[in-house]
Amino acid sequence: MKKVIIVGSILVVISLVVLYFSGFLDAEERIRVASNPPQVQPFKEIQMNFTHQPAEGRFPFLGGAAIDVDSDGAMEIFVSGSKGQNSALFQFKQGAMVNIAEQVNLKTTEAVFGALAIDIDNDGATDLVTAQQDGPWLYHNKNGRFVAQKINVVMPKNSFANAIATADINKDGLPDLYVSNFVDAANFVTATFNDPDHAKPNLMLLNLGDGRFKDVTVQTGTQGSQNTFVSGFVDLDGDRLQDLVVANNTGTVEIFKNQGALRFTKTTYESGLGYWMGLGIGDIDKDGDQDLYISNIGSSIPESLVRGDLTEQQVIKLEWLLLQNDGDMRFSDATKKYKLDGYGFAWGGVFEDVNLDGELDLLVAQNYIKWPGHKVNKLPGKAFIRLTGNEQNGFYHMDELGLNNLNYGQSALIADINNDNRPDVFWLNMAGKVRGFINQSQVDAIKVLVPDRADYLGAEIKATFADGEVITKQVTSGQGMGTDSSPNVFFAVPAGREVASIQVIKVDGSVKTFPSPKTNAILYLN
Repeated sequence: MKKVIIVGSILVVISLVVLYFSGFLDAEERIRVASNPPQVQPFKEIQMNFTHQPAEGRFPFLGGAAIDVDSDGAMEIFVSGSKGQNSALFQFKQGAMVNIAEQVNLKTTEAVFGALAIDIDNDGATDLVTAQQDGPWLYHNKNGRFVAQKINVVMPKNSFANAIATADINKDGLPDLYVSNFVDAANFVTATFNDPDHAKPNLMLLNLGDGRFKDVTVQTGTQGSQNTFVSGFVDLDGDRLQDLVVANNTGTVEIFKNQGALRFTKTTYESGLGYWMGLGIGDIDKDGDQDLYISNIGSSIPESLVRGDLTEQQVIKLEWLLLQNDGDMRFSDATKKYKLDGYGFAWGGVFEDVNLDGELDLLVAQNYIKWPGHKVNKLPGKAFIRLTGNEQNGFYHMDELGLNNLNYGQSALIADINNDNRPDVFWLNMAGKVRGFINQSQVDAIKVLVPDRADYLGAEIKATFADGEVITKQVTSGQGMGTDSSPNVFFAVPAGREVASIQVIKVDGSVKTFPSPKTNAILYLN
């Protein structure tokens, strides 16, 4: 018996060696570590009793959203289940994360792949919108309890809803929806670039009120050209109109300029063909406009295995993409400039100043559940700290943050769940536990409590420091992948610094100014 076991073990080792040298287990990354790293306070993990269990015949994705269900200013964390698995809603109570989904009547019956928190009907309560196997659903928040409603819209044949983003595209005070769609698992053929029947159009839905929506996809010209993992709304050119960024699998990144009057036009930016999956939005160079991160499969899988039906003349790009916003809807590839090239398979990316040093950091989820290499050699996910020195200008992974995630990660989710004005981090994992991390930083911070409401979508929030530095953040929708982080905005106030003012500029042009806000203050908006 021992002989059989030994022989079997030898065969497994030989097989793994063969797979490695054939490229199947190659998950090598060019991980950059700062030569003179800053001191950081590690995050503290908090237990969350929920394990996502992908259903057979469904994709393994899940959705998550930060949502203030009871309007007390503290965020709850929604994490979706798969077919036959109910979702969870976690609330921070007496130092623990407690699942309150049952007591608030939050029940899901189909596989859920994306989530969005927004007051859909302007009744003062934040609702939940989900992207599901059978299309988009709306969960009305009625006095802290949810009432489910399937959104009445015709989905493309053989498709499912993969993610949801929101903006008020006609400025009527109601949040409209953009649904990212994907070919369903039964009809999915991997590495398909050139089959138009394999691609599923997305949907732009105009909110008519009373739970009714109108399909204006054709009118707005926003259907997209491929199966889409995630899309996001963000004002990219400062005209107070929310533009649209679409991350397409086996296609290109599409950026649509919002021209107003329900009309979008595709820009001339060319990303090249790739496996574009996750979307990060933030002003990384502090010039006042928003820059973009889009994930890709990176170095994990040999190109020869992912070209699929591409012709010899068609070029594929596998590197991640960091787009620096140059103004007027022009963008430049700054991936190498900020040292984000050479990394492996990635899903959702999220910008946030997690160590509260005044610079936007980047959290990137990793690992492909169907890739043999990641079954034996999982990537830790990336917790990048932004450094700005001349020799170290860029993003550097830091194990010291304590945010490594050796799971099949899909995206990070940002929310302050204990009301201490610091951004906490939650990793959503496919076929694994959701993981929560409490921010232990001792750096002071100011939090702007932004209502999850249509009139604040696209709002710019600017902190002007006494030394003249200005940090601009924007209330956007779609960052990550299938996730919706807290709309609240955090500004770090390190020792020796002082905030002269914080301005909130809404898309209608109205301005609210908080002069000389106190450190560790919570700033409330009406």
